[in-house]
Amino acid sequence: MIDEILSDKVLKNLGELGYSKSDIPKTLAFSGTLKEILSNTHSDKEVKVIGKQLVEVTMHKSTYLTALLTDILFGAKRIENQSANIECLVDNSQQAAWVLVSTYYAAYFLACDLSKLCGSFITNISQEGIFQLLQQTTEGRPSLFQSSKNESFSVNVSTGTYQNEVTLQIRKTGAKPHKVAWSNLYSIINGLSFTDNQISLERLKDIIDSQNKNWKLPSTVRNEWNYSAIHYYGSKGSSLASVFYKLMKSKNSSFKLFRNNSLYPHEENVAASIAYVYDTLLASHKRVLNRIGCT
Repeated sequence: MIDEILSDKVLKNLGELGYSKSDIPKTLAFSGTLKEILSNTHSDKEVKVIGKQLVEVTMHKSTYLTALLTDILFGAKRIENQSANIECLVDNSQQAAWVLVSTYYAAYFLACDLSKLCGSFITNISQEGIFQLLQQTTEGRPSLFQSSKNESFSVNVSTGTYQNEVTLQIRKTGAKPHKVAWSNLYSIINGLSFTDNQISLERLKDIIDSQNKNWKLPSTVRNEWNYSAIHYYGSKGSSLASVFYKLMKSKNSSFKLFRNNSLYPHEENVAASIAYVYDTLLASHKRVLNRIGCT
């Protein structure tokens, strides 16, 4: 199954960082999240200001992994609640546009967390958070990286120079978070192969590839349904989302539809692609959490 190959990629990345079950936080607290650990002046780390746009933070791998798992466990609760809300909407035959937009956000949360587990994500850090991080500078001039506002940052994680260390490259970015989330996920799966049914994987790549001319990014579909086409909250949307709604009523049925080699990206199938992305990422996410002992 396509969800297995994606989850195996995530698990491989965690293995390369030396993950073990001892990295699971003993208690779940906001103070243990990655952003809080970065700004916490009592957390042992090296902070290098590389330039106006880039800071490198090196910390012990177990510190990073425990903070990462704290983020993921908080995120899992959000995803669980969002999924339950979607099921309730579907069971009560709520208007299709609202169900589609709600499903998009669940898929977006899943994409963000799976990408974060692979060491590539975008995050917002407050002005105060950046100030506290720069107070810990061990190399470079903090004034180079100063910010006068809350900003978005892309983060890339790799093994450090020394054993049991990880390095986070934190770079200022003006990119839109939703587009970055799908770009990060595309980068993760682009090099994967799936011998059992390559069509399923290629279809997912097409859907989350910003350069694809046939399918639309999930965030583009969300924008159209939630902002541009307000009439989709009426009978027009119910008609266009008929395939999507059918898939949402039958769990994981999207896998069969989207491995059809002749599936054409007309409006109904583009809307239905949100169900396929959601089903794939949700199954991958559940499998990862189960395998690392976080269920």
